[in-house]
Amino acid sequence: MEQGSRVEDWPTRRFDGGYAGLHRLAGEEFSGVVRAGGARLLMAAGRVVGTPEGGIEAFDDATGTAHAAPEPSLALLFAMQDAGGETRGEYYTENTPLQEVDDTLRGGGFTGYVELSENVLSGDYYLVYHGGERSAVAFIGNARRLKTGAEAFERAADEVGIYTVTAVDVTVTEIPGDPPGGAAAATADAGDGADETTRTEDADDGASAEATTGTEDVTDPGTATPAADPTATEGTAEVDDPEPASVSGDGQPAAAGEDAAGNGETTGRAVADTGTADPADGSDDGAPEPGTAVTADVPTDTTPEDRSGADGTAVSPHDDDLTPAVHRVGGEPAVDGESAEGATAEAAGRLRKRVGELQRERDELRERLESVAAERDQLAAANADLEATAERLRARVDELEAELEALAPEEEGDRRPIPPEEALAGTNLFVRYESKSDATLEDAREGGLNHESVSVNLGLEHHTAFEAGGVSVAGEPYEVFLEASVEYTFVRWVLTELLYEIRDTDNVQEMQELYDALPEIDRAELHATVEAGGAEPEFDVVFRDRTGSLLAVADLTDSREPTTGADLEELLDGAGEAAAADTFVGAFLVTSSYFEPDAVESAEAAADTGGLLSRSKRASYVKPGGNGFHLCLVEGRDRRFHVVVPEL
Repeated sequence: MEQGSRVEDWPTRRFDGGYAGLHRLAGEEFSGVVRAGGARLLMAAGRVVGTPEGGIEAFDDATGTAHAAPEPSLALLFAMQDAGGETRGEYYTENTPLQEVDDTLRGGGFTGYVELSENVLSGDYYLVYHGGERSAVAFIGNARRLKTGAEAFERAADEVGIYTVTAVDVTVTEIPGDPPGGAAAATADAGDGADETTRTEDADDGASAEATTGTEDVTDPGTATPAADPTATEGTAEVDDPEPASVSGDGQPAAAGEDAAGNGETTGRAVADTGTADPADGSDDGAPEPGTAVTADVPTDTTPEDRSGADGTAVSPHDDDLTPAVHRVGGEPAVDGESAEGATAEAAGRLRKRVGELQRERDELRERLESVAAERDQLAAANADLEATAERLRARVDELEAELEALAPEEEGDRRPIPPEEALAGTNLFVRYESKSDATLEDAREGGLNHESVSVNLGLEHHTAFEAGGVSVAGEPYEVFLEASVEYTFVRWVLTELLYEIRDTDNVQEMQELYDALPEIDRAELHATVEAGGAEPEFDVVFRDRTGSLLAVADLTDSREPTTGADLEELLDGAGEAAAADTFVGAFLVTSSYFEPDAVESAEAAADTGGLLSRSKRASYVKPGGNGFHLCLVEGRDRRFHVVVPEL
């Protein structure tokens, strides 16, 4: 929570007089932040609870600004955050409800705060404790609307998130010096409600007054008459203010005569100094002697509307704001009628300004509401689309689960185990497209379609000489074993990757026969024999087109041992016999490890010497007799294949 930006939004007032100014704020039970130069001080209910910048000494004879907190606990919270404190624990509301921790902290007289903000989207929530007494504040939404009291606590208790408990030692700093009015004021404040009086001494002997701090002389400008005696004021009434101006709960200065809680009750007594009776009224019988103080009780439960001056004229609780009274300094009026009218106009101007500000805030809130409503509608539409997609996916999952149940036996133990060799020898793989109208290998060969578009559309279906759903191979269901085998993964690589490796490395012309044959592959037979000129050589993979014509063969070694030249010679012998078919275009030797140097050298020799080479631009092209083919050495570690010979 950024303190600076929040404090700037609080109502402000001028602060001056150094320590005396702080005493005045303390008398008002001020809560907020006081700034003077580079120094900063925090007060809660009139007590200094933090001096994070500059210390109390920085406020001696200082002048600055007082920012009134809208909630006293905010100032205490900021002071605790400045002080740091000790983190006692971090809890998740679903495991440890906030209400339980609150009960424990209050019962234990805890001092510190709880912050609930992590993983909480609605806002930030704080519970502030001092000696077990708890208050709550919350900042809701992007606008950070302030909520306090029971509402803030209930919102926090209903949230889900992570909260931390921090213990803080709060030190109350004494304000140096005496409050304004000195010991007499302190004595008057501590009294039991005895009458407060104002005594006037002879001007030649020096004037002195005993009065409670904040007492004002209030005179009706229309009835005041010049005083015959400089030590007495005629026709005026002194009405004491029970306490200095305080700050109301909404951050605005409270009306004169209201207590800090805003309940409108006033306390105190009215004192009228009659001075010398006016000879014009002809009724001076029984008049007090000049300078004698006459007191009149004012009921302590009088509401602001019932307040009245000494002459019976009603005094509004807001007269201090809108109709200034006549303040007397040394017995002379400080404000005349014109000044009062000007002050009233100024107050009216302030009200108009505030009304304008509130109207602008209202308009901004309306715009925000409209924006949020539009965003809500967009999210609702998006949610509807997601719900429809989710429903389609759920239906597809149900279909796949039904297919899986149909394929799987009732019990795993009912599967008939067969050897891997038997399983592979009884398997043929067929090339099938989801849609012939979408991307195919033939389209890729002719039009340069990208790999992803073809790979998504192309699939492999298997046909077995046995009931695949009822057997297991090497302790696994047949389908799992097949798709993990090197034979299956090699066939898929040939169909989905090899064409692009040849094309993207600009080797189409050098590998033309094999490149043209790849889109013609219709099926792959595993561990199958080839009939060629009376011989029947066996290969791990045999590729054929739709008419059954032979296109290519492959031998695979799925071992950690390197593949040698002897393995290559065995492949060349069988491929030489298979080359009797005029559609035959390629032979592959595939290893899961790597090739020994003699294997690579033998492959290069088969293509370069011995009369087997057709001396053309074709790469690694072997021609044992009338028909030739491309010889490819392929490494497939971790089932990721790439061509070693020829070098693409």
